[in-house]
Amino acid sequence: MSNTFNIRELNSQIQTYFDQARDILYDLHNYGYSSDRFEWTLAEQEDTNRLEYNIKKIYKSLIIILDAQKMHRVLDDLNSDFSKYEHVLTNHEYDNEHDFEKCDSLDCLWGYYQQLKVLFGNKSTLEEEIIIRIIKGLPRWFSDNEIHPTNENDIKTPFVRILKLVFPDVVTDFKITHRAINFQPDAGIKSLHTAFEIKFADTENEIKTAIQGLYEDIEGYNGSAEWELFYTIFYQTGHYLTEEELELLYNDVKAWKPILVTGIGNRKKKPEKDKKGS
Repeated sequence: MSNTFNIRELNSQIQTYFDQARDILYDLHNYGYSSDRFEWTLAEQEDTNRLEYNIKKIYKSLIIILDAQKMHRVLDDLNSDFSKYEHVLTNHEYDNEHDFEKCDSLDCLWGYYQQLKVLFGNKSTLEEEIIIRIIKGLPRWFSDNEIHPTNENDIKTPFVRILKLVFPDVVTDFKITHRAINFQPDAGIKSLHTAFEIKFADTENEIKTAIQGLYEDIEGYNGSAEWELFYTIFYQTGHYLTEEELELLYNDVKAWKPILVTGIGNRKKKPEKDKKGS
């Protein structure tokens, strides 16, 4: 019991180190826009030192966990892979394709950290809790801003903007290829290997269609090596479906997390054709 508790406590610390490192990388990228070269150089050096500190803390924490669990082969692999970055520990570059600052040594540690998640139990991570809060807060955001969404894109735009405030490596223009077919989620958080699909429903029939569409998405996204967790946001404008009904439908699909929210909005109706002269 004590060992499990310590591992979970260490997991929380590692999460904090990763979060701090990502924030530092974000700041390091923004220094390039500073007009004061002297001030920028001092701040950059200070943040580079902080980045090195966090990376080393993560590395040492992973060693402690692997050694405690007698995972010596994985530990040897970690030491071997991480040694490649000994002299370039804090090197980073901007990833234009995915719009975030990339650090290879940090990505290396993140890969090993993902392999160890099973040791931390089924407790929700801080990131998952934040994501769920953001999703469930969407109806309130639309209501407070007096905006009536009319389709999936109206949901996607503010959702992505809010996500980026917390997760700077949010991407929107990417595809998942499976069996020669391309599937395109609405958004994704690259570092968390998490993708999002948005469904907008203004009638009971539309929510049924959305559910059917999700079954097809599950088949399409299944087996992706890069994207491991999928959230489907069901935004309904009326009480067409309950959370209990939704959970029953997807209870056995572990990689998918459907979340139902109800808020204001209505789908734009197509204008009727002028019947005059017919």
